[in-house]
Amino acid sequence: VGIPGYPADADLFACTAKKEAAPPPPPVRRTGAAEKYAPVAEGAPSTTSSARQLATLARELAVCRSCGAGRGPVVPGQGSATPLLFVIGDCCRGTDNSVVTVWGEEEDALFWKMMAAIGLDRESVYVTNCIKCGQDKGAPPDAELGRSCFSFLELELLALQPELICTMGEL
Repeated sequence: VGIPGYPADADLFACTAKKEAAPPPPPVRRTGAAEKYAPVAEGAPSTTSSARQLATLARELAVCRSCGAGRGPVVPGQGSATPLLFVIGDCCRGTDNSVVTVWGEEEDALFWKMMAAIGLDRESVYVTNCIKCGQDKGAPPDAELGRSCFSFLELELLALQPELICTMGEL
């Protein structure tokens, strides 16, 4: 991208600056399916309730047929029920059911090396995709499939209520 380096100045990053605590946002009225996953509550969700909501979501995802397309293996999100970082990719490409990956074996290995380099492990991060079914290795991510799966991504976000979200990929 044309950036040869960056200064290692602690004041450069907003996360290191001392800030006053912001007031909590006002409660949002959730309707429909979202109500059973994340009732409006003060503070962050508990690990138990988040894990239970993710387990329910994984069961629903396993039987989903909303896109009508030929499905590859289901690729649910994975990681901490109380993550410091919530990472969203586009889709899993070219994997089989015997290896549990989010993006693919090589991609996952590189991602976890990057997380280790910044001091994060699998207990600090939750990773998921916009498209919840594995795709062909050479196929570009399909925005229509992303729209079909969006409700699952939304429910993951409601269950975990992460403070920091990182998006990756083409969608």
